[in-house]
Amino acid sequence: MWVGTEAWIADSQIAMLDSHNILTGAIGLAIPKAQVTGLWEYILDVTPLDMYGNGIFTEFWETTFNCKFYTNNETIEQRKCTGREDLSGVQGIFTDMSILPILNNVYKAVYAAAHALHKVLDCGETCTNKQKPKPIQVPVSVCSESCPPGTRKAARKGKPVCCYDCIPLTCVQCHLEFWSNMQKDDCIKKEIEYLSYKEIIGILLTAISILGSCMTSLISVIFLKYKSTPIVKANNSELSFLLLFALILCFLCALTFIGQPSDWSCMLRHTAFGITFVLCISCVLGKTLVVLMAFRVAVTEIA
Repeated sequence: MWVGTEAWIADSQIAMLDSHNILTGAIGLAIPKAQVTGLWEYILDVTPLDMYGNGIFTEFWETTFNCKFYTNNETIEQRKCTGREDLSGVQGIFTDMSILPILNNVYKAVYAAAHALHKVLDCGETCTNKQKPKPIQVPVSVCSESCPPGTRKAARKGKPVCCYDCIPLTCVQCHLEFWSNMQKDDCIKKEIEYLSYKEIIGILLTAISILGSCMTSLISVIFLKYKSTPIVKANNSELSFLLLFALILCFLCALTFIGQPSDWSCMLRHTAFGITFVLCISCVLGKTLVVLMAFRVAVTEIA
């Protein structure tokens, strides 16, 4: 079934061309007949003398009545326009009142805006208020506004799906492998970032850790081989071996910070490094105290 607008549904030429009767039973939408009061009288009352200096109106008048407004310097080639020509006898678009139904919509729209301004400005019979009207709250095409973060939608019984109430949410703790987003209204999976062995910093840290532990082990072997010598004995061999062992562990602790973390590596890295580092400092402090005591004994004997 065809549904046509007023632009073509009532056109007789289209109906004549409908040889296959495809428009039979069509439904048309048309503008109701109406009359704009005073429009015909206003159009006929227009004269070029009232529109002096308007080039468009002058051209319209000359074309309608096939005459010419001219000055003294121009050659007379057409009949001179007097400005008193009668528009009532002219058949044209300008005087065609068959389009009044369309013009009536414009008429009603203009008067609706005028009455609205009249009411907003609180005018009486005449409007002397020079203030400009302030714009109001633009109408929205939704039943309910979007719910803010921290609330959820609750449908209203007997209402469309776009109508709902916003109810505050209760806090829900995210899973261990998730954390909340920036809006604090959803849990998202954690992005795990760690130092890989394939990265340049990871490779350098691994090389330094292994090299340092190897050098410390080599020094430990040398100390062990010459532990009976006076130099090693005078250097407090017990504390020296303990210090070297702690340094080896400190170097190796750096490897626990490289690679994908796990529960064991996360617990081991901080605990092991803290213990080994404190052990190193303790050994250094112990050796310093031994040297200080030896110097005090030597000074006392000399005195």
